[in-house]
Amino acid sequence: SIDNVTHILRSDQLCQMLTQDEVLVRVLGVSKNVRIPSTSLICATGNNLSIYGDLNRRTIRIRLDAHCERPDEREFSFDATSLAMRKRADLVAAALTIVRAHLVAGSPDRAPPMGSFEDWSDTVRSALIWLGMGDCRGDVDAMRAEDPEKAELAEIIAAMPDGKFTSREIGARIASGDTALREVLESFVVRGGTFSTKKFGRYLLRFSKTVVGGRWIEQVANDRAHGAEWRVCGGHAAEW
Repeated sequence: SIDNVTHILRSDQLCQMLTQDEVLVRVLGVSKNVRIPSTSLICATGNNLSIYGDLNRRTIRIRLDAHCERPDEREFSFDATSLAMRKRADLVAAALTIVRAHLVAGSPDRAPPMGSFEDWSDTVRSALIWLGMGDCRGDVDAMRAEDPEKAELAEIIAAMPDGKFTSREIGARIASGDTALREVLESFVVRGGTFSTKKFGRYLLRFSKTVVGGRWIEQVANDRAHGAEWRVCGGHAAEW
């Protein structure tokens, strides 16, 4: 459990743990790595938690809204944990009955594909959709829309000039006083206030042909004399 997350949740290690059967981890206090089965349930809590990048597709978001100012002071007539422990056998039997009924019915209403989690999606998710309970994965479009990585990329695409451009040309525009462009690309400004063309070039290479809102950046040429040339492609999502 990762409790009370107050920053953007991002982690390559978490991405690996959530999709790989085994992960390589370092033993605490020892210069040694071991391979262990990745069978943990990982939870994270926070107020309006923001999830970054590829971690979004590996996450099911549960939003709790008590509709009151002090939710920690609410009183309940029962204890949810103890009730679940007492009713565990009934709950497990009910869950298995739902899955079996869905299989006996021929597995109808199969959920949309969910890469890396196909078995869970076809078995658990599809059964709940078949029962009319909605998609337990939640509002995926809303999660993607709130992804800081995608929001940053969309803003950068919108700020790029028409036609071909290079990282050096973007750096020259910022150096010449383009404050609007500098504000969008602030994360690529290093110590001393200098725009890092290398850092920006690596960013463009990483997100090359990544579509956001029907638009993307792609490399059109690369030579040692002038460096990589880029351009923005596509149009509105409806036209793409």
